[in-house]
Amino acid sequence: MKLKILAIAFCLGGLLLHQRVDAAPINPHMVVPLIALSDYLELAINVSVGAGEGSMLIDTGATDSSLPENFLVKEALADRAVLIGLRPYELANGTIVHAPLYRVKKVQIGDCAVYNVLVGGSTLATGAIGMSLLNKIGPWSFEYGPNPKFHFTCPVDSVAPASPAPVKGAKA
Repeated sequence: MKLKILAIAFCLGGLLLHQRVDAAPINPHMVVPLIALSDYLELAINVSVGAGEGSMLIDTGATDSSLPENFLVKEALADRAVLIGLRPYELANGTIVHAPLYRVKKVQIGDCAVYNVLVGGSTLATGAIGMSLLNKIGPWSFEYGPNPKFHFTCPVDSVAPASPAPVKGAKA
């Protein structure tokens, strides 16, 4: 738990950026609303994963992202996720647990689609975005104020295509 609290405290004290580790071309700037839970101590963004949509907590102390295991089983049955096996995770209190690890085909954050994301199955009802996903969309930062925002970049080949413009004179 200390690692998570320290990471969040660092975010509150200043701008937290994470540099990309690969050299893929990136889009200059993307922004999605930031959802502040419990007086800015927990930060979340809206995300789509396969057939589901919802808010996921941003957890800079977690390696992998996590989603409720019952949701991941349904995604696997619909061929939108693949069970890789069990993976040991060390929790913030030092306990080691073995959780199912899935490779989710697509995670959508705003107009950015991220493919082949590792996600651990969890017994919790909410999901969390870990560093393995944040590394794919970095650099990123938080903007605080009356309308908090999550700023990030996204690999060019991961941007969802824009909706086609309506054809002039076409009837609906």
